[in-house]
Amino acid sequence: MTALLLFLAAGLSLHEWGVVSHRDTGFSMASSPVDMQEWPLEAKAPVLYFHGDPCTATVRVTSVGGTITAVLPEPSMGGTGSDFAVWSDLDISASGTENRWPGEPAWEWGWLWSDVQALYIGSGFFRDRYLFYECALPQPGLLPYVVEGGNPSLRVEYSGVPCVLLRYHEGAAQYAETALLALARREGHTWEPLDSPDQIREIVSSWSEGVLEPDEFNALWVTWRQTFMDAPLQGPHVIYRIPGRVLDDFATIEATADGNDTFEVLRFQLAFVPATVQ
Repeated sequence: MTALLLFLAAGLSLHEWGVVSHRDTGFSMASSPVDMQEWPLEAKAPVLYFHGDPCTATVRVTSVGGTITAVLPEPSMGGTGSDFAVWSDLDISASGTENRWPGEPAWEWGWLWSDVQALYIGSGFFRDRYLFYECALPQPGLLPYVVEGGNPSLRVEYSGVPCVLLRYHEGAAQYAETALLALARREGHTWEPLDSPDQIREIVSSWSEGVLEPDEFNALWVTWRQTFMDAPLQGPHVIYRIPGRVLDDFATIEATADGNDTFEVLRFQLAFVPATVQ
């Protein structure tokens, strides 16, 4: 048992978080709710964190049928406008200091994303605790639940996936904890007054257990909290965790260390999309 625990402690793992959401140009898999094409920064957001022993690593992200729309740092191959990005010879280390791009504003999210207990990643000038990518998705119908042309679409094999509905009704914020099947049928919702975003945070955080560290989930939540709470003003929205099999339909991640050791890849992506409810 002791040998097994030592092996697990020394193992290499990669943690990913992000949100699939609808934008004017379609659906995208992203870490930040900001439209990076309009924001005066290169895409600066966390997606991939590394844990385990220091090493040299290569990471490849492939957008399946879609397009990589942003990356950080600049990859060795591929990148923006391509369907893949490869970061080679990444220096994964236990200590260091962040090297940020010249002229970067001191905005809240950048420091939040770095304030996690993960290994440092070095690539050229860049040195921080995360890698980042975004990609445009090929079609929304790959999601377990989505509204297309005003009609809800549900992939039956995922009908039991839990979700949280958010809406504003008669001037008051409400939420309901349910499953995708009940959502698609537009029935069985028990609406509760939303007194605090912490009510939703507790539910969504429970979905991330065993995948993200608490500080990694906090980075996700603080980044997206305002968007989660504001978007229902434009109509009901749903939050649910995207199953791993579906994530692999959107984008795949491969990570290997020197000596050909592979990383265990743990992925946590939320869908945050409009919903049709009664």
